Amino acid sequence: MIKKITAGVLAGALLALHLTGCSPLSVRVQEEVVSSEEAVNYVARLPEQYFISYEVAKENGVVETISKAVDAEGNVYYKDGEEYLFIKDGNNYVLYQWENGEPTEQKDKKYQSGYIDELTEDFDEYVQKSNLNTGGISEYIGEGVVAGRNCNLYSISVKVINFEQKYQFAVDQETYACLEWESEKNISGYEEAGDESFCCVRFDTEQMNLREAFLEN
Repeated sequence: MIKKITAGVLAGALLALHLTGCSPLSVRVQEEVVSSEEAVNYVARLPEQYFISYEVAKENGVVETISKAVDAEGNVYYKDGEEYLFIKDGNNYVLYQWENGEPTEQKDKKYQSGYIDELTEDFDEYVQKSNLNTGGISEYIGEGVVAGRNCNLYSISVKVINFEQKYQFAVDQETYACLEWESEKNISGYEEAGDESFCCVRFDTEQMNLREAFLEN
């Protein structure tokens, strides 16, 4: 768990960022060096091929796993409760969904990339979570490792009268993807956990073939 460090007092307008909360970071801190405040405005750029999974702790206490994989052919696997496999067919995709434990082609329909983008919006929000234009009020607090990836760690604090909201997050140094997020609230001196947290538990970038992995085994 990384050390709690307050990033500063922000204007009330910062609340308009609509950030969500989460549980304590589980990264291994390598360095606890606090630098001057700096803006965090990362835009994640994922590699051509990847298989990434997050564990997401919901406000109701349920922990869910959300995963997305893309291979060199452009095939896409996605899991968020249900499982989806989109296989390239020209400029479109054929959809496979799991029935009785097996991926089954959904015939008579094809899908465009825009459909997949909309379906996987929740995953993309986690990846881009650290893309915050906070005007120089995020604070670098060290380095850590999440899912085998080297990350920079940052802290933000929002204070309004007797209310304080703290955020801490981990940003992958290579892709700028947000790999972990936590928050906590302090109301009149009483600390409470945030509403939602997430942590990356798988980040693979090795060559893969989703068609072969799911349909030919």
